[in-house]
Amino acid sequence: MAAVFVVLPLLVLGFWLSARHEADRFAHHAVLADARITGSDLGCLGAMGSPSSTGVGWRSAIRYDLEIPYAGGVHLTTVRRPCDVIPPDFGRGRGYIWVEYDVDHPDRVRVQNDPTAEARVRWLWQLLITVLAAEGVVLLWRRRQSAVARRPH
Repeated sequence: MAAVFVVLPLLVLGFWLSARHEADRFAHHAVLADARITGSDLGCLGAMGSPSSTGVGWRSAIRYDLEIPYAGGVHLTTVRRPCDVIPPDFGRGRGYIWVEYDVDHPDRVRVQNDPTAEARVRWLWQLLITVLAAEGVVLLWRRRQSAVARRPH
């Protein structure tokens, strides 16, 4: 039981720090690129940016295979676009999409206007606070129970 009290908050803290790093990389080290779509799955209905991209479909996101202009050449990668995220424009036209990628790590890529990284930071912070609060309540309850058990009757 004590291991859970130590491991769980450390695990959530690690995930939060990782999510915060990713959000920071997008906020301060991202480049906007007009990427060519070379393939995709059938992730959602209306997946090409139509207003009907509501998550109704095969999954809650669509995966695109992309060619991104990078370092004087082309970098091949994939990106997940949540069905409820509509890119502002589809780049140079059909077959292209605006993406943001980390300058130092071009596989860290997202569709422009995708707030998932920032939302993950907030969600994990709330989870960490909840875990710590729950552990505090349990520890106080156990301490009270042991104090009651030690009292002479």
